[in-house]
Amino acid sequence: MTRTYPRITETITYKRRKQVGKKQDILDSLPGEEVHHRLDDLACPDRQHELKEISSFCARKELLYIPAQVKRIDHIQHSYKCQNCSDKAPADKIINAPVSKAPLTNSLGSASLISNTIYANFPGFYNSSHTADRFSASRISFMHDFPEMRGSQL
Repeated sequence: MTRTYPRITETITYKRRKQVGKKQDILDSLPGEEVHHRLDDLACPDRQHELKEISSFCARKELLYIPAQVKRIDHIQHSYKCQNCSDKAPADKIINAPVSKAPLTNSLGSASLISNTIYANFPGFYNSSHTADRFSASRISFMHDFPEMRGSQL
């Protein structure tokens, strides 16, 4: 038995405008704070000569949630160059200061903003009495099933 289905075609008669720059407008409207990431030791790891700062740039931006306010934090990464190594080698030796990673890649959310979002959307998630009751019940059940584990720490 062969079934045939009618082919349905849909034509789109409208066009949507992509919102450009909305994310940047939101970031610009918030109060900002810069966190500079620099090297503590300004000595070349190879020959122990002094490193010279050559540039700095904004490595990432994140939104920090403090109850009743949101702040923008700009992480500025500084780059350094060893002049002695650059003179003796065909390529420049450039060292970047380490910058902490974002909790979620390509996201503006800091750990505080992400945790507040989870707490707001899942109110029972952080209910400690509920979590403690579930943990105690599962531990008692585990102890009942495996009596040889009663003396050990779980």
